[in-house]
This record gives sequence, C-alpha cells and structure tokens, in this order.
Amino acid sequence: MVLETQLDPLSVWLPAALVAWVWIALTLVVLAATLGLLVSLVRHGPTLAARHFVDLLVDAGRDWLSTSPRRVWALAVLAIRESVRNRIVVALAVFAAMLMFSGWFLTGGDDPAKLYIESIFKWTAVLVALVALLVAVFSLPNDIKHRTIYTVVTKPVRSHEILLGRVIGFSLVAAGLLAIMAGCGYVFIGRMLDHDHTVDADAFVDLELPPAGGRFDENTLVETGLLSTSGDHHHRFSLTAAGLGMAETAAGHWHLVTKDVTPRIAGARVDPGDATRVLVRFSEPMDPVAASKAENLQSAGGPAVRSASISTDNRTVTLVLDAPARVGDTQISVAQAVTSRLGRPLASTQSVPVSDRDPPRDVSVYDVGSPEDLLRARVPTYGTLRFLDKDGQERSRGISVGSEWDYRSYVEGATQAAGIWTFDGVTEDRFGDFLRLELTVRVFRTHKGRIDQTTRGTIQLRNPDDPRVATQPRDFWSQDGPIAPQIFARKLRGNDAPGRSAELDLFDDLVADGRIEVVVRCAEGEQFFGIAQADAYLLAREASYTWNYVKSTFALLLPVILVVAIAVTATTVLSSPVSLLATSVMLICGLFADYVAQLANNQLYGGGPFEAAYRLQNRMNLMQKLDASAPRMTIEMADDTIRAVMLGLSHMLPDLRSFWRVDYLASGFYIPDEHVAILALRTVGYVVPLVVGGYFLLKTREVAA
Repeated sequence: MVLETQLDPLSVWLPAALVAWVWIALTLVVLAATLGLLVSLVRHGPTLAARHFVDLLVDAGRDWLSTSPRRVWALAVLAIRESVRNRIVVALAVFAAMLMFSGWFLTGGDDPAKLYIESIFKWTAVLVALVALLVAVFSLPNDIKHRTIYTVVTKPVRSHEILLGRVIGFSLVAAGLLAIMAGCGYVFIGRMLDHDHTVDADAFVDLELPPAGGRFDENTLVETGLLSTSGDHHHRFSLTAAGLGMAETAAGHWHLVTKDVTPRIAGARVDPGDATRVLVRFSEPMDPVAASKAENLQSAGGPAVRSASISTDNRTVTLVLDAPARVGDTQISVAQAVTSRLGRPLASTQSVPVSDRDPPRDVSVYDVGSPEDLLRARVPTYGTLRFLDKDGQERSRGISVGSEWDYRSYVEGATQAAGIWTFDGVTEDRFGDFLRLELTVRVFRTHKGRIDQTTRGTIQLRNPDDPRVATQPRDFWSQDGPIAPQIFARKLRGNDAPGRSAELDLFDDLVADGRIEVVVRCAEGEQFFGIAQADAYLLAREASYTWNYVKSTFALLLPVILVVAIAVTATTVLSSPVSLLATSVMLICGLFADYVAQLANNQLYGGGPFEAAYRLQNRMNLMQKLDASAPRMTIEMADDTIRAVMLGLSHMLPDLRSFWRVDYLASGFYIPDEHVAILALRTVGYVVPLVVGGYFLLKTREVAA
C-alpha cells in the first residue's frame, strides 16, 4: 500500500469543516423553514401559518431544553431489548460459520495478513450494517402500526427523546455485535498467521570463504539453506559466522534464524576409493592454518597421519594416513590448537571413530523465530521528492515511460538521473542510533527478461547543506513493488567535504538542522525506476497493532451509526419498505461520493447524463467533440441543471469510503488518533441534523392525543 494522499491533522481540518458544516446547516434550515411556511400558508392561511410556525419553534426550544438523559437511556434500553427479541444473534451464528469454513478458501497469496484482515472486516461490515439497517427501519413504523407507541408518548417523553433513544440503542446493539465479531476475528487472524518452520537439513550450501588472512569476522556469510514448507510457502536464509541470519521475505513476512556456533566434530569417514584417506567433518568453519597441520590431527588404533588439507568451505579436513584406516577401530583426535575461524575452541577434543558412512553435515542446534513483519503499525515520516535528469540537472518530475497512470515518474538507469527525498525532523531523540528507510520502487524494463528478476539500484544518504558529504552508494535489488527496507547505522563509510574517504556520523555529519537527503538511482542500463513522493519514508517507530486494530474497528462502527440515524429519521414519515429503499439509496450514493463529486464538478470524460446518453445513441467516443448545434446547447443546459443538484448533494452525502481504515491496518500502517477523531466528529456532524430533522418530522404525525 502506498499512501498517495496524506491525512490532514485535526487542527487543519476542523476550521474549514466547521465553516462548511455551519453554512450547509443554515442553508438546510432556511430551505426547511421556507417549505414549511409555504405548506402551512396553503393549508391554514397567513395568520394561522405564522402562529403555528412560532408555536413549533417555541415547543422545540422547550423540548430540547427539557431533555432528560434518564428518559433517553430508558428508551435506548427498550430499543436494545426489542433488538434482542428480533433474534439479532443470528448474525453472530452466520459470522461464526464464516470463520469455521473460511480457512478452506483464504489460503495462498503474497500477503496472507492483508487477505485475512480485509476478508474478516468486509464480512463484519456487511453483517453489522445489514442488522442495524433492518432493525432500525422496522422499529418505529411497527410501533406506530401496532399502536405500541402510545405506551411511550403518553408518558412525559419528548419526540426527540424517542429518536435519540432509538439511535443510541440500535447503535449500542451494532457496537456489541461489532465488538464480538472483531474480537473473534482478532483471534482468528492471529491463529491463521501463526506457523512454524524447521531447517531443512538436506538443503544447506556452504559458501566459499576468503583464504586465511582474508576478511573474516562475525558478519561473514558462511552458509545458506532452506526452511521447511509451511502454509504453502518456504523461505531461503543465509547465516553469518556468528550464527545469525534472516530468512528472505515470503508471503509478506520473514523469520529470524539463529544457530549455536560452538564448533564440534561432526564425524569422520573413510574414503571408499582410497582407505588411506579419512575425511573429518566439523560443524563450523575452522582455522585453515591450524587444521592443515598434520601434527594437530592424530590417529589412534591405526596408522599415523602423513598430511592434512582443508576444503574451501573450511569445514572438511582430508587426512592421508600411512596405511589404510579400519572402520570402527581407527580413532581420530584433534588437538586443542585447532579452533574455528572466529577463534572458538572445539567443544570436545575426544576422539571419534572412523565410519563408512557420511557424517552428519551439522550437529548444531538451529532455532527459527516466529513470523515477523506480518501484523505491524508503522509510523512513517514522509519527505519531499525532487528529481535529477540524466545530465544531473534538477527537475520537478522524472521522465514518462508512456504509462497512463502518471502518479509515478521514472529515472533512467546507468545515468546521473536520481530521485532525491528530503526528510525533516530527523533527530537522535526520535530515531535513536540508526535510520530505517522503507522504499517502494517500480521497475520499467526496455528489453525482455524474467518478470521475477530483480533490478539493481543504489541508495545513499547525504547532507542537504553540503552534498559533498555523503555515504558510499549502497546496492539494493528491487522486485518491482514490494517494500525494500534499508537500515543505516550510526557510523557509515563515505566522503567528507574535501572529498576524502572518512567515517561519517549519521547525526553529526549527514543531518543538518534535522534534515537529511536520500538519493536513489537505477544502476542498470536500459532500465527505469518508477518512484513517487510517498514511495519512501523513514520509520519513526512501531506502534501497537492491537490498538490499531481497535481504532480500525471503531472507525467501522461510525458509518453503522450513520445508517441507524438515517433509517430512524426516514421512518418518522415513511413506511418500513420505503425507508429501507431510501436508506439503501443514500448508502449506495455514500459509497460513490467521490464519483458524484467528480460528476457534479464536470471532471469526467463524456459529460453529464444527457450528453452520455446522446453519445451512446450516436455511437460517439468519449473524446469526440459535440457539434455546435441546438441539441448541444440543450444537452449542456440539462446537464448543468443536474450538476447543480448533484453539487448540492455531494456536499451533504457522507463519504462512507473514508471510514474504511482497514486498508491502513491490513497494510501495516498506523492510523493516526487525530484521524479517528476527525471521523467521529464527521459522524456527529451528520447525526445531529438527522435527529433534529427527525424531531420536526415526527411532530407532524398524530401518534397520540
């Protein structure tokens, strides 16, 4: 997931939203008052119409000032009991059945965590919204139809308290259902993603090591292997001489692999082609100098050792004896002077018998950690992006490769072209002793190749005030889409201001006033990297996934409350079937609020509804211009009228898609607390006018004397 549009903080959103809300509310009040006065004038005449209008406002003020929280809560409890009598628990049974059988179908995929999370929340949203809608649209009309409403209105209860009680009651029912389903989903997701791997003992490959005296330390890679298949996937991993390794990412996660690197003698075997040769196997790469000295390896119960030589992987020593070795009788012992290449002594120097079978490759104990990088809540820090062209000149955008989606632009490989991000707020207090950069790169290839083949690029850090101070370019390999994490330690090799090679300090040398630059280039000719501003971010911290899950669930509850408020308001003047239809239409329009706004602002190809119908009838494509004739003027006037109506609706329709924050949760990004507060305030902004409007509509019905 790439966050193409950053979320506004509450301090930026609230003033503009409040002004827009007040303006729309005043407009609706004026329209409603005007319409009510016109109807009253027709029915009663000017004098009575004015008197009724004033009495209505006075009664409304008296009712709202006399609101009793106790009565509202009693009516809410009554609505909850009514919902329970309507057997809403059937929805829980349906959800439980879905969980029981979903494991059969939700398998595979490159990101199982995203698959499970999105599937669970989609089922939950549909079931809870459907239950809330059905309960709300049939409640008040049935009470009026069966006259059970009389037992309520004959008490000292105001009309708005009836509405508030039902909205609160049905919302609590929906919240209870949602909490149970989300809790079960949380357990289900955790159980489905939890799995174990073991090390495949037959899939190891020893790496060729540097010769004696060459670079060899705890970070040197000494072997690679495979983890066993689990959940339709497996991992390849590499281990360092210190016994630490990370399995490659597969199915959206990786594992930490560790190994006990205490050197041991795995066994000895007589060469079947020449009985005077004995192969001694060690569990770790050994010191090639000491292990190649014949006096450090001795034969007991058999001939003496004539010579010794060690393999290129430094694990197997070949002994040449004076006479053939005897299986089971000849014993091989190793002197204490033979140590591993890291200087660790052998765990035991006891002699081992010569066998006629291959010794085990390894007698070490491997440990595979739990899956990592599955359920996360990243807190990213985004920067600003600029480009360099192939000649090194600054540009606001890269080059175009002909893609219709121009969100990303491209940098050419094997040239000076680059994408440069500038990050602010980079401090030691915030990031600690290292920076973790997560980068998403798309690849455009100009020649044939394997689709899964990686493309090499380089990445480096540099000082924004003095670009000469920069780290050495670091190679990375892009897989066209997946996030490539890069970790930069506190001390880095690079060049100082005079251009000399030096050790740079991350915060003292590369960060200037809290700013740092990240330079990304494509290193392969005839290849292109596609990047956008949101494709790179610094990982400030990892937040709690559980808290992120709770916020995503709460955000999902808010549109359900809107459904309840719309349905209850509609039932004050409409029957149950008509209310169900009207609420459903509102919900469908809310799901496509962005499309309605684009249509109202004439941002779509093909014009409005009448122009689209005209093009369809005359078989015209979307880009073809209409003839300058009378039908064109008529069509445009009709479309402008519809757009004006739709423009007003676009300002009032709830954008239900904005409440779907499961995309953040499933992709492992933190949902800002301020954004949840914005969604809650937006919900209140819709519920308040609906309840007020429902109050005046209910006052027009004669439900009691």
